[in-house]
Amino acid sequence: MSHPGTNDQLYDDLNDLLFYAVNNPHQETALYPFFGRLNTAITSNVAVTHPITGERIGSLASHPQASFVAGARDSDTLVGKRHPDYAILMTFKRGRALENHDPKAAYLGYWQEIKRLYRTDNPLTEEDWLSDAGIALAEKQFNSHLFQVCDQARYGYQLFKTCDTFYVFLIQGMIFTLFEFTRPGSGEKSIPSQRLRKNKDTAELDKLQLITRRPRPRVLYYMKQILGDPSHDGQRRLSDEFLLALADVRVAEPACLTLRPEGSHFLPRPGSTVKRPTEQQVSQWTENVQDAIESLESLAQRELDAGLGMHDPPISLSRIAPFLSSLLSSIQASHSPHRSRPSSHASLVTLHS
Repeated sequence: MSHPGTNDQLYDDLNDLLFYAVNNPHQETALYPFFGRLNTAITSNVAVTHPITGERIGSLASHPQASFVAGARDSDTLVGKRHPDYAILMTFKRGRALENHDPKAAYLGYWQEIKRLYRTDNPLTEEDWLSDAGIALAEKQFNSHLFQVCDQARYGYQLFKTCDTFYVFLIQGMIFTLFEFTRPGSGEKSIPSQRLRKNKDTAELDKLQLITRRPRPRVLYYMKQILGDPSHDGQRRLSDEFLLALADVRVAEPACLTLRPEGSHFLPRPGSTVKRPTEQQVSQWTENVQDAIESLESLAQRELDAGLGMHDPPISLSRIAPFLSSLLSSIQASHSPHRSRPSSHASLVTLHS
């Protein structure tokens, strides 16, 4: 029997919650208990300490359905917002704020956007989720999530004004991609500058949001499994790739605090040979994702140029689904394992090393 608070208890819980999620694959919300439990374990095992004295100065907490809000909050101005599934926030201990930092402010560690991994025909088994079959399905659906993650970043810039670097885990089933966003320069606009009143047609704002150039992330890890192979007791534990990714996430402000959990269940396996992605891999993933975002923005602009939706309900990604489907189909076909890699970098390339 495992005991509450122990490593075995954590992995008992995660494996039970994995079983629940796999057997309810059509519901994104079926993944929330797994990541709620994991985030609680992560935040409760991180010591937020002063970079010089080592004194504890704050706490971390997981905030479900966080609200990234941009714009004035008065009754007349239309306020834009996005809601990541989970945000990991740091708050200061009473009277322990660092110099030049607001003791009442929350600082963003990273956020998670969680997506189901599902297909209507021949649903994936647990083994599929945690194998190349799951990665193949995640790659097919990957581009359709890019706008949402980029929009969350540009709203995050507005809310967390002291942070210049943001991290986001895009999670598809049990597969993660880690993005790094950097705040745009002073000459760049991350959100449409037009200020609309609430009594105006909100479709106008939706159109502006759709075509505004989005921030371009670096891709630090691409299509990696969160859970590793079963151990001798049949339990799956956190993969070494995911543990390395957690160790690479930092709070840029204040004081470049590293958000690395200290519990033994957050350490790589003894003798592990897993290494961080090379700079060449990061550059290739980044180039491919940025090209994909560029293509999606071009498709959105084509819709507006063609006059679609000008007098209809607000434009959303669902309105450009035919274009997205065509693009994703071409990506899938061009990077089939039975075909050589094309010379163009206009679509995503899978690198699993």
